[in-house]
Amino acid sequence: MLFILILVLLLSGDIEKNPGPSSLYSSDKSTLSSVSDLSFDEFKHCLSKFISFVHLNVQSLEPKLDLINVELQHLDILCFTETCLKPDVLENDVLLDNFVKPFRNDRVDRIGSGVAVCVKSYLSAKRRCDLEVKRGRKYTGIETILIVGDFNDDQMNARQSKMKEIFTRYGMTQFVEEPTDFCENSASIIDLVLSNNSNAIDLVHVGQPFLPANIRFHSPVYGILKFHKPSNTCFKRKIWLYDRGDYDLFRRMLSDVNWNDFIESSTNVDSLVDRFSELLIDFASKAIPNKTITVRKSDHPLMNNYIRRTIRKRNRIYKKAKKANSPENWLQFRRIRNKTVNVIRNEKTKFYDKLIEKLRTTMSSTKVWWNLAYHITNLKSRDMNIPPINLNSSVIDDDKQKAEAFNDYFSSQSNIDDSNKLLPEEDIPPDRRLSSRLGQIYHARIRTESSSLRDHLYQKNLESDPFCKCKQIETSEHFLLNCPIYHRTREALFVNL
Repeated sequence: MLFILILVLLLSGDIEKNPGPSSLYSSDKSTLSSVSDLSFDEFKHCLSKFISFVHLNVQSLEPKLDLINVELQHLDILCFTETCLKPDVLENDVLLDNFVKPFRNDRVDRIGSGVAVCVKSYLSAKRRCDLEVKRGRKYTGIETILIVGDFNDDQMNARQSKMKEIFTRYGMTQFVEEPTDFCENSASIIDLVLSNNSNAIDLVHVGQPFLPANIRFHSPVYGILKFHKPSNTCFKRKIWLYDRGDYDLFRRMLSDVNWNDFIESSTNVDSLVDRFSELLIDFASKAIPNKTITVRKSDHPLMNNYIRRTIRKRNRIYKKAKKANSPENWLQFRRIRNKTVNVIRNEKTKFYDKLIEKLRTTMSSTKVWWNLAYHITNLKSRDMNIPPINLNSSVIDDDKQKAEAFNDYFSSQSNIDDSNKLLPEEDIPPDRRLSSRLGQIYHARIRTESSSLRDHLYQKNLESDPFCKCKQIETSEHFLLNCPIYHRTREALFVNL
């Protein structure tokens, strides 16, 4: 009967070796081409289609990276002011997951200040150092300009604003209309979003402050740009908990089926395969615990339902405090905000403790071990870019030009005049040469112990033991001279020598 079932499966001809999710769904509620007039509750439904940004006065970036990694992971461009980074802080120390290395401008003449911009790795971004001038004017030649930052100029009092005239003179539109900076007894609009193209920006919204602060705190300012980005959909996936399965029940259910009647019920092979798959999955669902999860590619790895629930509760209390504007409500918000911070950091500790324990006890492949090690140490060697090169008093930023510069430099280090030299004669007799390229490759791999012999793989931790099928250690000498499995082949070769 098992043989017949195997034949049925093979004859169907459409079996997937590694099937993916049966259906994809986007988190978008509609297929709008524009995101105008959307509320902030609908903001997240545009993230998978349009480029998003946020500005936040972070008040020291380095100690708050864990919170930013969780709270702002779903956005595309992160702009921070008051980063308070010193020049000796490495870029890898402030590298966010799924983002390229930040574009930084640290304040070196005094403590504090500094700005940084982080861009998602799937977006192409380049720093324009030629436009960074401390004084004077600079013509950019850029059609659409977006400016964000903490201007320390309250736009709630438009008559007393010192920057209002400058914005008007240069044709800049200011989009923020809600308070962004809060103190004990006052609120102000000082974190601004400006652009010379009002049609390029939609849905600028002031969000909930999630960073810990006692008296004064800044709220993040979110925005949507009318530029499409690569789709990043989420999908449902069923997870099977095989270690908790009742396999005796599974075998009983399979044994109770009359397979002869099952196969004779239809002459259509495809129909039989579909019915067999449905029956097998139905039995497995009853015998093996399972659950359906939502895979969100934009989530940080340590994000879980507990953190999501805490963040949603914090957001609800913030809306209530903002509406009531009473000291009791704001005190309640500060408490739940601090609780959210502690929850994220505690879950982060548990997440990395599990990774470290898995790293200590894992018996899997070398690739899995190194992936865990890179995740724990936050070393992203593949994402590291070569810094700008100073060549003959000119700065090279382009990767292709950097490669050409390195190539020219290293090739110029060896200038041997071999124009009148003859190549050495080959002293290997013609009958001893390896005739094919494939034979040369096998020969080189065996000599350098880089072949697929068990002992060679065992030395590189790619096999659990070095033994041949004949129960001896499968070295090069054993394979070529002693292994009884290849005795006849070896004798035939020796006769032809």
